[in-house]
Amino acid sequence: MDEVQFEMELRRYSPNTITHYLCHIRRFCNHFGKTADKLGENEIRQYLYHCIQRGLSSDYINIGINALKLLYTVVLEQPWDSNKLPRLRKENKLPDILAEEEIISVLLSIKNLKYRTILITCYGAGLRISEAINLRISDIDSKNMLIRITQGKHRKDRFSILSDTNLKQLRAYWKAYKPKGEYLFCSSRRDKPIPVQNVQQALKQALDEVEMRKKISTHSFRHSFATHLLENGTDLRTIQELLGHSNIATTSRYIHLTRKHLQGVQSPLDRIGGALIDE
Repeated sequence: MDEVQFEMELRRYSPNTITHYLCHIRRFCNHFGKTADKLGENEIRQYLYHCIQRGLSSDYINIGINALKLLYTVVLEQPWDSNKLPRLRKENKLPDILAEEEIISVLLSIKNLKYRTILITCYGAGLRISEAINLRISDIDSKNMLIRITQGKHRKDRFSILSDTNLKQLRAYWKAYKPKGEYLFCSSRRDKPIPVQNVQQALKQALDEVEMRKKISTHSFRHSFATHLLENGTDLRTIQELLGHSNIATTSRYIHLTRKHLQGVQSPLDRIGGALIDE
């Protein structure tokens, strides 16, 4: 594992990517109860099929494929046949979006002030959960009403908006917790951010409490941020910049999530329907 981590750090992979890759490699080895050098192409194919049978998402499995490819081609210096070890086609599933009243209901059900503030910031600025928990105190620019996201996905820095409501919530949090060290949302160890699992568990409990039927995760707050901006007239290019997307095509998928543009469309059936209705 040390060699794999070295190769990833040499390539300047993000800490989040390193964590995910190492986790996938451990799960692969644990599945067979052997070290990776004792496993090969047939075992990788069996493991990928096992993941598919479990109903894991294509995105999740493809991250595992990337991790194993790095392990076998770079560290173990073995061949990799992409025809026999193909990446999965991405599923074009639209994520569930929280309505504004649902966001209020869920957030108010989170009693812990720190966890609630983190998710409010995810929604208020369109942050990934990893970006929110890794915010430094110095990243909050209340003078210019901006939040600096340092080394986000693909190691890109960017700015997002700091709303009045978000700033008030952050000040309430600051007054209650008075965080020490550099991280805004530090763990009991002041030199580390709070574990993401803590926030995920708090959200799960809140979703159970409000009996949420939608499939919601911490990332849903980011999706909802973008969708609500689009519904309220913000242009795609601005949303792309706020989210930190490299390609505007990625941002364009939010067009499919907003429903307001559909509500005013008249069905052609209504033009001829009068003659068809059984009275």
